[in-house]
Amino acid sequence: MEPKAIFELLTAHLGAEAAEYRENEIEPWACVSVSRIVDACTFLRDDPRLDFNQLMCLSGLDWDGYDENGKGTAGAILGYTDEGKPETSDREAEGDLGVAYHLYSHAHDHKFTLQVRIPRATASVPTVFGVWPTAGWHEREAWDLVGIRFEGHPDLRRIL
Repeated sequence: MEPKAIFELLTAHLGAEAAEYRENEIEPWACVSVSRIVDACTFLRDDPRLDFNQLMCLSGLDWDGYDENGKGTAGAILGYTDEGKPETSDREAEGDLGVAYHLYSHAHDHKFTLQVRIPRATASVPTVFGVWPTAGWHEREAWDLVGIRFEGHPDLRRIL
């Protein structure tokens, strides 16, 4: 099934909380309300037309932006010199955070990506561990590296 058709089924299920659909050259994605992420994931897994039985990857996102040289501006380490030393800054990050959920259906051989976007000051998202247990490791990594808390996670502790 094409991603746009998947989004239409998701919109029929969630209504206005399936906020937007974006197509781009790399991978189309749908943004959903953070309050409905578990419902959206459960629907995508359980609806037989979709059958997204695998969470391929869950990634923490930081939309703080890039400087004029294309280096990330989100944190204290902006990049590395040719000698491998960190280039640092005292700048505080300002942009939103988010989570991308990359899904796959073995039965239908189709992929779909969901995203949620959250304010940096309240970086909390409900866990999808109950939908796909493999989310446990991915959520721990996103918490450790980006700082997003996954509410309800059974073992949210540092990996690194």
